[in-house]
Amino acid sequence: MPRFYLNPIIGGRLARDHDGEEHPSLEAARTSAVLGGREILTDQLRGEEISFQGVAIADESGVILQVVGISEILRGHS
Repeated sequence: MPRFYLNPIIGGRLARDHDGEEHPSLEAARTSAVLGGREILTDQLRGEEISFQGVAIADESGVILQVVGISEILRGHS
């Protein structure tokens, strides 16, 4: 099963996911990115600043395959 790296974009910079997750497809990784993004937003809403901007999904070689923006996460498109 392929490994995808779900790198949060915070303050305009990638926060590297060093562990990655195994998913059967890019679409499954995208669903995980949306759910994880919701968790990050929930945590940031409890604070004073929201700097989270989305999740960049990369493959094992580090190539970014897709970016899931905050608007997609808020709409819940998974």
